Amino acid sequence: MFYLKEFFKLLRDNIILSLVFVISLTSFISLSHNKMIVDKEVSLNQKMKLNPYFNALISNNTNLNSVIRKMKNLPGVSDVQVTQSNQLKSEVNQLKERFGEGIVSSLSTLNYRKIKIELDKGIHAKNQSLIKEYLGKLVGKSSLTVGMVKTPKQIKLDREASAFKVLDWGSSYLISLSGLMFFISTFLLARQASDISFLIERFQRKTMVKEKILISGLSVITVVLLASNIYFNANVEMISILAVLAVFVGTYTISILTKKNLKA
Repeated sequence: MFYLKEFFKLLRDNIILSLVFVISLTSFISLSHNKMIVDKEVSLNQKMKLNPYFNALISNNTNLNSVIRKMKNLPGVSDVQVTQSNQLKSEVNQLKERFGEGIVSSLSTLNYRKIKIELDKGIHAKNQSLIKEYLGKLVGKSSLTVGMVKTPKQIKLDREASAFKVLDWGSSYLISLSGLMFFISTFLLARQASDISFLIERFQRKTMVKEKILISGLSVITVVLLASNIYFNANVEMISILAVLAVFVGTYTISILTKKNLKA
């Protein structure tokens, strides 16, 4: 507890440096733990997977879960997504603004759910019609309104283009940058901690004070960060473990090196 108090006192006395330290550490661990999620979000490979799709309005009286399960198992269907209620209300409001209150006002009271059915790429028009007919048999034509099949515009992009490569490796760049900022801020904090550790070691006869101050504070922050990340994403990848090891090994090494530099 003594070393932990000294750590937070060190942070309080170096506000700007402490902010860089905490933010970079948070980014380094969080990005490492959620690397696969970040890759999926920023990679252009995901953005270029554009499948044809059609929307359908289904009555709430229908067993929607059963319909979705059967549609997903149907050949030619890639995915089935349900539009959330708040998003559906937003779309109705947009229609009201565009076409007028009188024409669309009845839509807001209708008892239905909207689903988006993604089809496999290159699926034939005849098969598209068969999928729609199958959906009609599952739901009943009186409880179903089906839209036209739409094909999103394809984005032509050279795989060797700089933008493609940067986004493909986006998470690695962010992890490297946050890690670099963390180790630089740790080095500067270790130098600031030298005066404190020198006085404590001299008058209280304690050893390795600087190392204990940095590691104790780092342990508390890291545990909180890991617990928070695992709560939202329970999958722990090897890179997450390596990131935590790098944080502790790097901090300890930096504290030792700054100590040697001061003695020199």
